Amino acid sequence: MDYYFHAASNEVKFDSTSIMKNFGAGFIVHEWFDSDEALGIAEKNGGENFRINNPEYFIEAALGEPVIPNSTTFWYITYRSKINNAVKLFLSIDANTGEVHSLYD
Repeated sequence: MDYYFHAASNEVKFDSTSIMKNFGAGFIVHEWFDSDEALGIAEKNGGENFRINNPEYFIEAALGEPVIPNSTTFWYITYRSKINNAVKLFLSIDANTGEVHSLYD
């Protein structure tokens, strides 16, 4: 089965999903950052450098439910090397504000 993120100008196909336990409701009450914008933010916060340094890579993107009731929804973007799976970059991006809340490699 194929899954898609839809945006105004593009479609991004992905091939799997994860089931996360629901701990509460997350609300996006105004204009929010779609997958295209989240990937753009990730690129500016280390993703572009990761791709330059790891020419064989893949990117995972997920819109995750909040784990704390009534908190915000996040985009989780992970860059991984295809050559060395231990080499990765992970970002969590607030879907409401675009703020990067965590970044590690």
